[in-house]
Amino acid sequence: MPCLGISYVQVGDEDATGFGIFNFPMFVSYETGAGSTFSTIKNKGFFIGAGYEISKMPLVWAGEHEFPGGGKIKTIWAEPICALGFRYWKKDWDPDARNEEKLSEIGVKFGFGSARPYLDYNDHTMTESRSWSFRAYYSKFFDY
Repeated sequence: MPCLGISYVQVGDEDATGFGIFNFPMFVSYETGAGSTFSTIKNKGFFIGAGYEISKMPLVWAGEHEFPGGGKIKTIWAEPICALGFRYWKKDWDPDARNEEKLSEIGVKFGFGSARPYLDYNDHTMTESRSWSFRAYYSKFFDY
């Protein structure tokens, strides 16, 4: 599911700072137990998945966001991802009172991009950088 979050980014030693992130993941997962289907009656469950994600970060710049010499900082990218999570209801969850308690999820997601060459403006040499992301999260499902 798409995600809008709070984040902070600073690019190197530059005064390029920004806030906010938007992710649009597309992945295939294996899910079992709580939250795997609407009709499951398990109190606990987990999922594991892999796929691709499109990200935009930051959503708002709070400082100068160009490299010396005029190069723009890349703020939209796509990367392969893998995710792992655990879902649960309260211990006293009653299937007949499903709407009184929200399903909770704790998970991690790791994304890794390919190496990309770029010009290092400090010493004017070509070098490589690999993008990656890591997210640990807690969420509740509304109206599940």
